[in-house]
Amino acid sequence: MPAAPIAHAYARLSGVLMHYVTAGDGDPVVLLHGWPQTWHEWRRVIPLLATRHRVIAPDLRGLGDSSRPLDGYDSRTLGADVGELMIRHLGIERFHLVGHDWGGPTAFALACQFPDTIRSLTIVDVTVPGIGPDLSQGGRRWHHAFHMTPDLPERLVEGRERDYLAWFYREFCWQPNAIGQVDIDEYVRTYSQPGRWTGSRCVRSPGACRRSSARRPPSRPTASPGPRCSTPRTGTPGRPWPCRRGT
Repeated sequence: MPAAPIAHAYARLSGVLMHYVTAGDGDPVVLLHGWPQTWHEWRRVIPLLATRHRVIAPDLRGLGDSSRPLDGYDSRTLGADVGELMIRHLGIERFHLVGHDWGGPTAFALACQFPDTIRSLTIVDVTVPGIGPDLSQGGRRWHHAFHMTPDLPERLVEGRERDYLAWFYREFCWQPNAIGQVDIDEYVRTYSQPGRWTGSRCVRSPGACRRSSARRPPSRPTASPGPRCSTPRTGTPGRPWPCRRGT
């Protein structure tokens, strides 16, 4: 059986222009990527799941081909973005949810806001901040502190994205060559877009992003172009938006 085709689309949500891919039919499964990756990290998983599921894999706010607003990079807002994509834009009210790396805390936040929509929650290769062990692994995750430093990461990394990101793909993978050159090219393409590194850093360290943006004059958010852009569908009657009472 040939693999289900992967379709690219954009959703114009209330706070972000979100790029996402879909494939297959059946019970919906949402895949949330980690850092420093995009939806592309699921490229080998999607065809396997798509034989029995409808798979949706978005680029989180500020990353991939999604737009990069000036704020909204806390896990609650990131999760609300995905909830709006699924419930209001795609009209899907129940789905399985998987989060890898930084997509894990985002998935957890989404499940807390919309518990009735989540059929199952799977968090891979990350601890959930506040309820798990030390996220920095005793300081071994040095880049966490680096990304929390306002402005400096942009100055040091912009123009050197390939060298910086390739180090993580090589040193942080169980199999050093698991991420090939073609895949690195795709990640570098998105992380090298003008201003994209700020969005990347904000996802990992929203507090540092707020401190950094507070010192800059206001500017208009940049949106990725998308010929398939569409406006969100209206909310389902009886379902509050963007979050449930008491969350």
